[in-house]
Amino acid sequence: ITAFNCLFIRCTTVLFVGKHNLVEEEADSQDILPEKIIVHEKSNPIFVAFSNDIAMIKLSQHVPVNDHVRLGCIPAAGTLLPNLYPCYITGWGRLYSKFFILGPAAQRLRDSKHQHLAVCVQGNSGGTLNCKNSEGVWEVHGIASFVSSLGCNFVKKPTVFTRVFAFNGWIDKVNRTEHRQKI
Repeated sequence: ITAFNCLFIRCTTVLFVGKHNLVEEEADSQDILPEKIIVHEKSNPIFVAFSNDIAMIKLSQHVPVNDHVRLGCIPAAGTLLPNLYPCYITGWGRLYSKFFILGPAAQRLRDSKHQHLAVCVQGNSGGTLNCKNSEGVWEVHGIASFVSSLGCNFVKKPTVFTRVFAFNGWIDKVNRTEHRQKI
């Protein structure tokens, strides 16, 4: 699942799974081409702010779950998290900008083995906002739709996420359609 606005349909899209460093070979990482990209039928490339900034990517091969690759569930409709709930955004945006300095928790996260998770990444449209629920299950609550080039949550330019549960019906419909096409 990703943001529609970060996909360039005319370009080759490659997904990196389990990758921590883009310039080094890593044993558990894979680069995978999409088999199919499914864009929400009401997405608008010119007026992204009018919502429906969501797309699903069907991978061309199975991805095994391991220490570097985990699954994220879609939260139930209406699941709202309290302010300051600890979540992580995944992707390859910048951890620093001249306007933003990482706090101690983000610094520890960046220095840990989980460098692919960042509290705030700049220029990471399409990255998922992942939050662990009360049962310890990771859920995908948001998709970065707008991240200012000035920095994360810059004054009057907050990071904007597509609320995933608002699209549960569309996600279910796409999954059912894809499943029927396999049979």
